Amino acid sequence: MFDLFYSFFMVRIFLEKLPCFLNVYVRYMKGVLSIIFSCVAIFCSAQQTHFYDLNDALQQPDNVRSLSLNFYNTQNKDTIIDLVKFNKINKIEFSQLDSDFNYPIFFKTLSQLPLLDTLILEYCVLKIMPKEIGGLVSLKYLKISNCRLIKISDEIKKLHVLTFLDLSRNSISTLPDNLDSIKSLKILDLHDNDLNVLPQSLCFLNELERVDLYNNQLVSLPESIGALDHLKSISLGDNLLKYLPRSFNQLLLEELYIGKNAFKEFPFQLFDISTLKRIGIYDIAMDSFPASISKLKYLETISLNLNHEFDW
Repeated sequence: MFDLFYSFFMVRIFLEKLPCFLNVYVRYMKGVLSIIFSCVAIFCSAQQTHFYDLNDALQQPDNVRSLSLNFYNTQNKDTIIDLVKFNKINKIEFSQLDSDFNYPIFFKTLSQLPLLDTLILEYCVLKIMPKEIGGLVSLKYLKISNCRLIKISDEIKKLHVLTFLDLSRNSISTLPDNLDSIKSLKILDLHDNDLNVLPQSLCFLNELERVDLYNNQLVSLPESIGALDHLKSISLGDNLLKYLPRSFNQLLLEELYIGKNAFKEFPFQLFDISTLKRIGIYDIAMDSFPASISKLKYLETISLNLNHEFDW
């Protein structure tokens, strides 16, 4: 009897408190939904900062932070001067610009964008880098790849905050002597070009960490290359190197890729670089490892592709 009375009593209390519980629950759900809708709004807004169509971007220039355009099917390239309206843009990525494109005006226009820190040009026809490149003083990341480039403007020296420079897959045979003016440069990618010599000024880029020189025509490296104290990775494959400079083993490299050169003898001095973690060796005259390999206490990986017998 007592149990039945207690059950009725609890049911009554629950019914009396139910409106209060429902009210709290509704308010809680409203709060949750409000947060969800706010997040969706922020997400959608963030998505609208990157554009793939110039006309769409021009409709809301203050929102544009990034712009990627392929000009393969674009008829009116003169509208490119409208880029000056994107005064908050950080990144511009263009491809398929042809030789008739007015590159000097293009770079001059970009120099008026105070927040632009990334510029990528790919599969364009830009044989000579215009001097107006020197006006893009806020650039930190510059990539001009697959553009048939044969000459780099000396004005590139003015890009003092540049940390990443990719000029790969072009037809560059020489580098300007004033590269050492870009003190902040950390990554230099020059693979698949026609370089036959490197300027000594390259060795004064004290912040340089990674250099890719794969598939060029290099016959030698600067004698003072060992001065690059921060260099961690270098790729030298598919060149015409006959020897490595004496200072090479002074580098504190972690990655070294070497092979298919013109070495008369394998440069065993590289095994004196005790900091090495990864080594790639291919198509090179080498039939065994020297005893000095035991010094490489940090070594993690050796990749070999020698096309001949090797004495392990």
